[in-house]
Amino acid sequence: MIALSAGIWLARIVELTVSPIIGVISFLVVLIAVRFHERRLLSFAILVSLIGLTTSTLQVFNAVADDELSMIENKLVLEGEFRVESDSQPYGDRFKTWVVFESTNFSPTLGSLVGENGDFRWGERYSARLSLEPNWQQGRGHFIATEMDSSVLISKPQNIQSVIGEIRSSFLETLTGLDQDSTGLVAGLAVGERTLLSDKTSENMRKVALTHLVAVSGANCAIVLASVYFGLGLLRVRRTARFVSALFSLVIYVLVVGFDPSVLRAGFMAATVIVAMWLGRGVRPLRALALSMIILLSFDPWLCVDFAFALSVFSTLGILVLAPAIYQKLHKLPKALAVGLSVSFSAQLYCIPVMLMLQPELPVFGVLANVLSEPVVAPVTVLGITAVFLSPVFPAASSLLSFIASFGTWWIARVANSLAPLPQSTLPWPNDFAGLSLAVILAFAISLAVLSERYKTLSVAIITVLILGSAAGFAEKQLRVYQFANQQPQVVNCDVGQGDALIVKSNDKTMLIDVGRDPDLIEGCLRSNRIEHIDVLMLSHFDFDHVGGIGGLEKVSIGKVLVSGFNDQREAVDRVREFMQERNVVMTVAFRGMSGDFGAGFWEILSPTASASEAQDANEASLVAMIQLPKLQLLATGDIGEERQNKILQEGLQGRVNSEKPLVLKVSHHGSADQSDQFHESLSPDLSIISVGENSYGHPDPSLIAKLRSIGSTVLRTDTQGMIGIDSTEGLKLLATGKL
Repeated sequence: MIALSAGIWLARIVELTVSPIIGVISFLVVLIAVRFHERRLLSFAILVSLIGLTTSTLQVFNAVADDELSMIENKLVLEGEFRVESDSQPYGDRFKTWVVFESTNFSPTLGSLVGENGDFRWGERYSARLSLEPNWQQGRGHFIATEMDSSVLISKPQNIQSVIGEIRSSFLETLTGLDQDSTGLVAGLAVGERTLLSDKTSENMRKVALTHLVAVSGANCAIVLASVYFGLGLLRVRRTARFVSALFSLVIYVLVVGFDPSVLRAGFMAATVIVAMWLGRGVRPLRALALSMIILLSFDPWLCVDFAFALSVFSTLGILVLAPAIYQKLHKLPKALAVGLSVSFSAQLYCIPVMLMLQPELPVFGVLANVLSEPVVAPVTVLGITAVFLSPVFPAASSLLSFIASFGTWWIARVANSLAPLPQSTLPWPNDFAGLSLAVILAFAISLAVLSERYKTLSVAIITVLILGSAAGFAEKQLRVYQFANQQPQVVNCDVGQGDALIVKSNDKTMLIDVGRDPDLIEGCLRSNRIEHIDVLMLSHFDFDHVGGIGGLEKVSIGKVLVSGFNDQREAVDRVREFMQERNVVMTVAFRGMSGDFGAGFWEILSPTASASEAQDANEASLVAMIQLPKLQLLATGDIGEERQNKILQEGLQGRVNSEKPLVLKVSHHGSADQSDQFHESLSPDLSIISVGENSYGHPDPSLIAKLRSIGSTVLRTDTQGMIGIDSTEGLKLLATGKL
């Protein structure tokens, strides 16, 4: 059964990432393997393979009609209606909602709606104007949509969807706690609600590997089943009625929580166990895990490339396979501590390769954080789940239980917020093929060392080499950063991924232009360059990849803040405003012609006007600034496109460029294709910096790079060179840390 589940998973991956034909061949190989090694499962394997191939034909390879595909590929804006297929879930700094959209000449089609609205609920129907674009990810859905206007609710959920929605809504309405984070964590542990946590605590929980607490797991399902089954037993209800009631309660709970892959895995596995008990047959946990994987992968092809599903499976696998053996070796410790250490370590170890695909770092304090949190997790979860089911009928009791539970979640938040800020709370680890391979070898070697005495010496040797190699690699990267900062470059373009963050220094003054998307990345860049005060903070515009990392400035003091005057109503504006208000820092609207002294030089705003009324969107309203230093000049262009670039030329840009000093251009919009050849030819910059990371937009555009090189400009890219530095003390000296 275990081998069959692994085989189907691999066949699914081949089917989606390589080709359908090779996928079919992979299914046949799985059947042949079952035929020779576990023949009693052959009929079952044939059935699930046929189901799998059928669902693939219907869900994956049944493409939308050519006319509809053309509308999606041309990014048309359509008026129509959509039906919500899932509650909104956090998606980076926005929310994702699965919807079925239909319009005139556009048949009902599944896709994802991505935006700042996280209030959509399963079963609702809306009238909307949506901008469609192709789904660039390897996953379900034919399009990614954004709202052009606020969608209008047409109808609320009906029947079972209405009941489920009322249970969840009533729980969230009656929810109370000691503070925002403790309240949000009660909702997270009870029903997997992640939107109530503050960004800071959510990020800190990720750093110390506590995020799994707000993802419903097998423990939640077990609590529901046990509470109903044994509770009815105390009332002397018959055995069959108890099993049926427990199973029904589990189904309701899964529907309330939502269709997250980890929820589906936990629910199916728990259902397998309860049904086996009902039939009077035992079932080994590993077989229950394998069966749940087989059923889910057969009916849903996209789960094979879903990270949440993979994390759920591998963490459970680690707990079932490795934790018991580790617990036996820790028998001299107090039982609760031994259980906490063995379970936390095993789950995290088996999840490392998957975690590295999401972020190139390992949580150093993960096991410690989980051990410290573990004593309160079970009681908080029990109280939270009880509050969920009581909320529709006894809201006062539900509110009281959630408040009591918040004492435990306050402790969990305290653990995360205390450990995450500590130096080296995460250990960098490459997430390329070599890094992932080493992580798999490390997990395998540790498992072998624990489970087998025969290969223990070899396993320990492999583990030692890998750990020492990792430590040496980490030290080498730290040395590169130290040497970079020690040369004190005047211009530093931080490597903040797909975003902008540029440091300029003159004498004892410091300017920062944009802060990227990730608070950790900009905080690390400022710390590496030993910056404790920012004299001028210039936020070009309020795209999240330019201002989303504002929280990373928490440890530095800020002087003047310059922003665009564009009438921007997005969430990022509120986030920045709140950050500044907490620090009593005033934001000043910059405008064309504004200037100021800066160390041994000065800065000047070239665009836009104070109201930015000439701009059609936030990108075109980006602050464009010229910074003049004694031996260097820098032009920062935000995200302006071709039209605005040409307009700035017409307004006399060339007259502000000193032909006797090298010109550094911070290339607009991460090197997008929307660029003016005339603009770049007229400026002819000596250096062109492209601040860019992994993205789906095709940045930087190859033709732009070719154009810059053709006019003699040296192109520097953060996605290949890491943090970039420029020193003009004696000529132009270029520095780079390389990718860290």
